[in-house]
Amino acid sequence: MKVALLACEAVTAGTIALLLRRLGRPVTRLVAYLWHPLPLWQIANSGHVDTLMVALMMVGLWFAVIGWPLRAAVAIALGALVKPFAILALPAAWRAWDWKVPLIVVAVMVVCYAPYLSVGSGVFGYLTTGYLREERFETGGDIWLLALWRQIAGVLPGDAYIYFVLAALLLAAMGLRASLRTEREPATIVGDVSRIILTFLFLLSPNYPWYFLIATPFVALTGGAPVWTLTIGAILLQDEARLGFFVPLLLRKHVIYGAFVCACAYTAWARRRDGSHAEEIA
Repeated sequence: MKVALLACEAVTAGTIALLLRRLGRPVTRLVAYLWHPLPLWQIANSGHVDTLMVALMMVGLWFAVIGWPLRAAVAIALGALVKPFAILALPAAWRAWDWKVPLIVVAVMVVCYAPYLSVGSGVFGYLTTGYLREERFETGGDIWLLALWRQIAGVLPGDAYIYFVLAALLLAAMGLRASLRTEREPATIVGDVSRIILTFLFLLSPNYPWYFLIATPFVALTGGAPVWTLTIGAILLQDEARLGFFVPLLLRKHVIYGAFVCACAYTAWARRRDGSHAEEIA
């Protein structure tokens, strides 16, 4: 299993190299991904299936950058069938109001699920029978921003549902903005996907470090303090670090996401100071 997932990581690394060439950036930046501790720990050591999702998503991003949106949609849809988070990269392939890309995504999912329809809704497995409850998504108990709000205003009726609706609307708006762009340069496409993924991780504030593998390729592709802060900070969620016994989860999240907010503020200030939208400081 680990050998197979290392092969998936090789696909991810190769795709990053191709994208770096397309972006006109040094291929040596690939080292930022290959030496990053998160993939080393979560792929080579732990063998998490997120690796397959990331590989398919990156292949889809490559197809989008070179102007093959339908192939990109197929790859991203396959990635989303491994884990739904890959769908965050779909705006790279989709131009608003183009029906072909959504149709391809739905068709791929239907074809892949068709052999399992005999089990009915059981095809979704634990996802619908206990996962949301186990991860406390139903109550929003481990969501960092929601926890901060509750410390200020207390627990309000339905606040978790309101939070998730607002978060979904924000991500949808970011995706629509990306798909509406008339300028479809490689740097713009990659930058849009990176921002959507980072925003998603910030809003969801996962409890496990392997969720952050989806953002790790962007330490090489875009660089910048926010993506480095979030992916390195995810190591604080490692079970092997034994921090859970000494440091509460919410306190560790205060460190991770507080640092992420500071990194975003610093990046915005640096861009404003430089007076340009040049490449993020790596």
